[in-house]
Amino acid sequence: MRWRASGLRCRLLSATAVLVAGCSFDPGAPAPATTVDDASAKDDGSTATGTDAAQDAVTDAAQADCAELCPGDCNEAGDCLVACGNGECVDRIECPAGLDCHVLCAADDTCAGGVDCSGAASCTIECNGDDSCAGALLCGSGPCQITCEGNSSCQGGISCPDSCRCDVECSGGSNPCSPSADCPDDCSADRGCSSDGDSCDSSC
Repeated sequence: MRWRASGLRCRLLSATAVLVAGCSFDPGAPAPATTVDDASAKDDGSTATGTDAAQDAVTDAAQADCAELCPGDCNEAGDCLVACGNGECVDRIECPAGLDCHVLCAADDTCAGGVDCSGAASCTIECNGDDSCAGALLCGSGPCQITCEGNSSCQGGISCPDSCRCDVECSGGSNPCSPSADCPDDCSADRGCSSDGDSCDSSC
């Protein structure tokens, strides 16, 4: 039986030699080609795409425009944010054309000069302080949302007849929204406007 065991060992050694030869490393062999996935890998292990890069470029451009044009602050998306404290914003606030604009008139007697959003991409105006928003509030063709929660707020008139979706809430305890808002056709609701009505055509 010794010759059989010896023969078996020879066969095993031969098979091992073949495997080693097949798995050997050749230092002169060229390195494997880099794939697209490898080239697009970020430091954090994630991958970047052309869509991501384009979106980043749009965001950077919006932030640059906002920083140059906005009379208040800008968020990461490039939206223009204007917050007015007690007695501030006496002059009319001009929201930059093409940007989303959010104006907060939370304190009493703020935003006396009104807000012009006629060129903004969209507009949100909060008149929460008593006697706030004494000047005219003007919206353009984009979405417009206005809340008049302060006593005697929004006394300068509200105009959004060309807005694709205008909602004006007049919930202040004493005579808000006087005169009544100028709304898109068939979108009037009490003194304000509502885009939820069956007959109101909201196109955005």
